Amino acid sequence: MKVLVIGGSGLVAGLILPYLKEKYDLRVFDMKPPADLSLEYISGNVTDLEALVQAMTGVDAFLYMAMGTLGIDFKDREVYLRALDTAFDVNVKGTYFASRAAHEAGRAGHREHGLVHRSTIWSRCTIALRGA
Repeated sequence: MKVLVIGGSGLVAGLILPYLKEKYDLRVFDMKPPADLSLEYISGNVTDLEALVQAMTGVDAFLYMAMGTLGIDFKDREVYLRALDTAFDVNVKGTYFASRAAHEAGRAGHREHGLVHRSTIWSRCTIALRGA
């Protein structure tokens, strides 16, 4: 089974890729290469629908592991607002585009796709609202 791991070069994905690699043929879609250079890698941004459609071609399922920026400085308003924009783009727009790309790749005659989504967006919002 061919699995696309969107955000596959990130911290959380890096923890599970070795286990997934034992059972699945993996393709990583991320802005930076994965630590395991033996994996198929496609460079791209989750807000680029066309790149996601191309990455979805020929896969059976995908994992959405993209999460955006770590280490937000909540005391610097400008940095904080940019980080919120990034978090929205990655967690909301990216998830939407990935789902849409799977649908479009499926309509183009490719196999049906599955979706696994994990998100930290609500924990980030909770921290921000508490003023941390």
